[in-house]
Amino acid sequence: MDMLRHGVTITAGETGPASMAVAGEVDASNADRLRLAILDAANKSGAKLEMDLAGVTFMDSSGLRAIADASRGLEASGSGLVLCNVPRQVLRLLAITDIGADLEVIR
Repeated sequence: MDMLRHGVTITAGETGPASMAVAGEVDASNADRLRLAILDAANKSGAKLEMDLAGVTFMDSSGLRAIADASRGLEASGSGLVLCNVPRQVLRLLAITDIGADLEVIR
């Protein structure tokens, strides 16, 4: 478990499929740390990473940009990122920006 600023918690799965959960507020103060945590979790497994966002209470465009940048980096290395349990406010952010156009989302 990794705590980011503003109470954001990242939990990376230890066994089974590559997965991580994010909870709390994701904004400019912790977006880069989130991007690095995504890349680290995916690189440890070498497989596609499922990222559960059910616990995210707020995300701004910098958080979404961090996720999109990490996703592009993973695709370039032959892996990928799937967003799961995406909260309504994050879905809205995905819908009104171009940032998340290439992200895989499972509802």
